[in-house]
Amino acid sequence: MSDVSAVTGGATTSGGGTALLSGEAMGHFDENGVYIPRAITEDDLSGSSLEDAMVGTIVEFEDGDLVEGTVVKIDRDEVLLDIGFKSEGVIPVRELSIRNDVDPSEIVSLGDKVEALVLQKEDKEGRLILSKKRAQYERAWGTIEKLKENDEVVTGPVIEVVKGGLIVDIGLRGFLPASLVELRRVRELQPYVGRTIEAKIIELDRNRNNVVLSRRAWLEETQKEQRGEFLTNLKPGEILVSFTLPPRPPGSGDAYLRMIPRTEMDIAVVGVGVSLTLKGGVCTAARVGLGAVAPTVLLVEGAAKALIGSKLDDAALNAAAAACSAACRPIDDKRGTIAYRTKVAGVLLKRTVAIAAKRAGGN
Repeated sequence: MSDVSAVTGGATTSGGGTALLSGEAMGHFDENGVYIPRAITEDDLSGSSLEDAMVGTIVEFEDGDLVEGTVVKIDRDEVLLDIGFKSEGVIPVRELSIRNDVDPSEIVSLGDKVEALVLQKEDKEGRLILSKKRAQYERAWGTIEKLKENDEVVTGPVIEVVKGGLIVDIGLRGFLPASLVELRRVRELQPYVGRTIEAKIIELDRNRNNVVLSRRAWLEETQKEQRGEFLTNLKPGEILVSFTLPPRPPGSGDAYLRMIPRTEMDIAVVGVGVSLTLKGGVCTAARVGLGAVAPTVLLVEGAAKALIGSKLDDAALNAAAAACSAACRPIDDKRGTIAYRTKVAGVLLKRTVAIAAKRAGGN
């Protein structure tokens, strides 16, 4: 019994019996009485050394390479990614998304497969630093460049309001200037946040990581297509309403000027339009319109009457300017006071008349 106990690796009990360390037999005897121990592990190295096998499981890469891994931990300021390296890769929160001030748990979840770009194979603390955001950039740039080359449309949600416009998520941060959001300039941009919009790419600079979009260009193109489709689909017997403008009389000219403060991109505080007809140096017909100084465009008949019958001398111009100033009903805001806008309307009237008269003299 003691011999068997020694061979099987058993332990002798206080009663003299043998107690196995495991419920599973440690081995067996063959037909010749030779003991065959139980295999604890199987040799699956296929002739390779253990060291070679371990080296073969470690991913090889350099700074700037794209790698793929699994999210294994999510903290408030970083995410850990297992890419098969000797240690987990760290994605700082600023490198998670093109959006600013994000919650990591809203971007990734445990177990997610994530592609990242290697920023540093080893920083000062020996950590592997990765960037999900820049990997996204690398993939997106190829797509964006192809869309620009083919003059195609990009689609994405508006994620942020910045100075002068909006930021659109198109795989990278696309800048949409406020003047190009609609067919006309919009003043309030916040309602666009969260909306998915379509736009054309009008400027692309990969070195500066700069993409400029225009939704207005897309809207204009869409309207043009709709007009063309409408005309193409006209059927016999259908009526198309048209407007025919009569030719202007000889000696006619017109002009339009607007005043835009430096602080604005294209929002005028005053606009003046003048159309007049001259015969022998005398104004025989005139129309004067004002914009941006009232809820709607104003047709200033008093200014037109002051010009008609005159040679556009100082007295006539002063009277017309006074009529324009008197007709103004502007608001008072950061772009200009009521007094300022009223005065500018008169000044612009004189300058606009001079341009219109010069054009009329050339007809």
